[in-house]
Amino acid sequence: MTLETQKKIAKKLIESIGEGTIDENPFHDDFAAWTSSSGNIPGQEYRRRAKLVKDCVKQGKLPIEIIGLTAEGERVAVQATADAELTDGNLYHNDYHFLVIFRDGKISYLYEYMNTKVALELLLPLIRAMN
Repeated sequence: MTLETQKKIAKKLIESIGEGTIDENPFHDDFAAWTSSSGNIPGQEYRRRAKLVKDCVKQGKLPIEIIGLTAEGERVAVQATADAELTDGNLYHNDYHFLVIFRDGKISYLYEYMNTKVALELLLPLIRAMN
């Protein structure tokens, strides 16, 4: 797989997290993730949680703006930012760094770094209310 193809897949993955359409991505059978707010997460649980984020946003999706993509080998680094009004009226802003790891042409592992204080204070109460 070319680096450009990996970058396109990584870009689609990050956009789909904000849109709640994460399951449309090519995940490896043993996909897993790590986030700065939760640590290691099985892939199925990460996808379940990612789909909840859109329901916290007044407009029905979290618009994630990709600032830059860098690819080397089996890795794509993505710098991104998100701004939105949440369903409780709070304004959400967070900066992200994602590291997407590929194996056999599919997404094998995802690292998601963010400002955990903002995510835990603003998103977590809304997500807990949905469960």
